[in-house]
Amino acid sequence: MPYQKLLLYSLFIVAPLIVVSLLSLDRTISDYFFAQRGDALWHFGNFITYFGKSDIYFIIAIGLYFGYRKSNATLSKAGIYLLLLNLVSGIVVTVLKFIFAKTRPLLYHSDGVFAFDWFRYEYAYNAFPSGHSATALAVWFGLALLFPRYKIALTLVGVMIAFSRMVIDAHYLSDVLFGSAIGVATVMLVYAKMQLKPFESVQLKPYLILGFSALFALFSTLGYLPLFDLDEGAFSEAMREMMVGKDYITTYLNGELRFDKPILFYWFGLLGIGSFGVNEFGARIASAWFALLWIGATYLFVRRLIDTQSAFWSAFLMLTTLQISIISKAAIADALLNLTIALSMFSIYCYYLKRASKYIYLTFAFMALGVLTKGPVAILIPLAVSSIFFVWLGEWRAYLKALFHIPAILLFLLIALPWYYLEYQAQGQAFIEGFFLKHNVERFGNSMEQHWGPWFYYVGVILVGMLPFTALLWGAFKNIKAKLQEPLTLFLVIWFAFVFIFFSFSGTKLPHYVIYGYTPLIILMAMGVERVKNDFLLMVPLFIFLLLMIAFPNLLVLFQDKIKDAYVLILIENIHKEFGLEYKSLLFALTLILIAVTFSKVAREYKMIAMGIIFITALNFGVLKSYGALVQQPIKEAALFAKHNALEVVMWKLNTPSFSFYSQRIVKRREPNEGETVVAKLPKLKAFKHYEVLYQKYGVVLAKVIAK
Repeated sequence: MPYQKLLLYSLFIVAPLIVVSLLSLDRTISDYFFAQRGDALWHFGNFITYFGKSDIYFIIAIGLYFGYRKSNATLSKAGIYLLLLNLVSGIVVTVLKFIFAKTRPLLYHSDGVFAFDWFRYEYAYNAFPSGHSATALAVWFGLALLFPRYKIALTLVGVMIAFSRMVIDAHYLSDVLFGSAIGVATVMLVYAKMQLKPFESVQLKPYLILGFSALFALFSTLGYLPLFDLDEGAFSEAMREMMVGKDYITTYLNGELRFDKPILFYWFGLLGIGSFGVNEFGARIASAWFALLWIGATYLFVRRLIDTQSAFWSAFLMLTTLQISIISKAAIADALLNLTIALSMFSIYCYYLKRASKYIYLTFAFMALGVLTKGPVAILIPLAVSSIFFVWLGEWRAYLKALFHIPAILLFLLIALPWYYLEYQAQGQAFIEGFFLKHNVERFGNSMEQHWGPWFYYVGVILVGMLPFTALLWGAFKNIKAKLQEPLTLFLVIWFAFVFIFFSFSGTKLPHYVIYGYTPLIILMAMGVERVKNDFLLMVPLFIFLLLMIAFPNLLVLFQDKIKDAYVLILIENIHKEFGLEYKSLLFALTLILIAVTFSKVAREYKMIAMGIIFITALNFGVLKSYGALVQQPIKEAALFAKHNALEVVMWKLNTPSFSFYSQRIVKRREPNEGETVVAKLPKLKAFKHYEVLYQKYGVVLAKVIAK
């Protein structure tokens, strides 16, 4: 049937439905979903509605076009097709939104307004038609035409995304129907004009898989999750105070000196919140970009010295393993530090191969940037590893030549010294004691802030941190003794072993310290992928993780009688509100997909790619989302309440600097006086005779102290 007739028939079907919805269904349905806000369906709608954003599909479309422009005309044309679907539907929707200016449900529920305001473009007045719905149907119905074997499933995905707009009460039924109709009409027009044919099979290029994985693993949740205290909150608030105070040399946290880390990451973080606002995305964007550079540098190093397959797996494992995934999108300095350490180490090995002076300069320059990021550890690891490596191979003359290369040392000082000098001039002995003695010397010799553990602490950290690819550790070290004859393998083993041993005997132990040795470990794992022969054993760690995470809320409830902390008991009492049906359904569905993948006949590489995507989905949209909603969202909401009501707040027996970041004001940690507003854990308020609760959720309370 010609597409013009299909459009005509669709108009006769959809137009009356839109009219009926406007007259009688919109407000009734909106009232129903408004009453269900916060339930499992609402949470699920919030999850899938994200996939109605056109940004994702624009990036994929551009990637397809440029990725296959010279090698596969069909796939390159598919990129143009996807781009046109988004552009055409987006332009049409934007124009119609401006013309109709129909109010959103938020105005109906707040002020009782349900109307067309005509020729007005503001968020509250741009409901009709729904842009998410148009994008969802344009993309997924468009894919259904390309892949007719899966047309029902693909179309249903688009319909689910479109109707999620009603479920979360962001749009009315009429908005969704109109937007969906525009999406479908766009598909029929573009598909017919481009004269496309269905795909029989598609072979995706490795860098497109890596591009999608990077987008999904690093950038998709930057603004989706609340900041996690303590570290993310502290870094983000220090950035905010730097922006407000305009002191770009010294960092402060809640108005007090903060000597935990040097300055470099704060400068980049300042660019983030200055460009994107004082929000989670702005605070985290710098880390994501540095992680991307770290992973990209590793890919290029491995491809140059080993092969393309090992380079692909090195990058993919870095994108999808637990610990690297977490620090790569956290508002902390670790992604930048690991980038500088990795680049230093890569330059050292290139110097060993080429003996060119430029690699000496690069090594010292990257070490200087590392010293500006986190201090002496950025010198310690390259210096120790390179000395062991060169002496082991009897190349000590070449090592001494590089070590005492005066111009490179001057370059190091030129990069690193100015900030340290200026900070010492500004803060004097307090800087020496706070930064060098407390946060470097004492941190190694003593257990700080109760961060301690036995000498084998990092064995457990690595087994968990390498999820879902823990089984590849066997392949990394299988027959390793024989492979130590190869200089690159020797270099990687020394690098990892030094980090592991050094921090195993450190007084302060934190899980992320061992990540300084993850770059060589990941490369060794990538080189040993083929040594793990059993596909089922490869999948076992991910099965265990998913099953444990599904059972996690129930396990906590079973053990709550042994827990003494009253605040933790409150969290356990409310755990099923956030780790409930939506959470368990997602993880259960991912478990079923993993089972299907495990016993399918597809090649191992596709199984491993599926493992990585399944794990990142479970981690980002399941575990971290639910944990953040339970523990951190109450802090955020309390802070926004304080900000909205212009409250001066003190923090008592609580250390959550994200509260200061969200409230956008300094919050002192001290005992409150009568008449003051305090943020605290609910059990701690028993110390006061009388107080008025202003906000309360999951054991976090914002209250006015009336009598002590």
